[in-house]
Amino acid sequence: MALKPSNRKKAAPVIMAQVNGKTGKTEKIMRGGERIYSQVHTKSIISKVLDLDTRNDYINLGKFMAEVIQKQDTQKPQFTEE
Repeated sequence: MALKPSNRKKAAPVIMAQVNGKTGKTEKIMRGGERIYSQVHTKSIISKVLDLDTRNDYINLGKFMAEVIQKQDTQKPQFTEE
């Protein structure tokens, strides 16, 4: 069954951003929808991943990731100026 034009969802606009590293070289081209973690959270995630040893460590990592994602999903979005 074909949808009527009024029932079709419009495609989300493609938002592109370029992430540059300390040297000015492009590290990532983002096309929209990517999740970006703060530097503080990234350091914590890496530290926890490097210390994974027991089942409990994996559980704690999962809980931490859920907290970080919840924080991101509920905070005010931040955008760069053109």
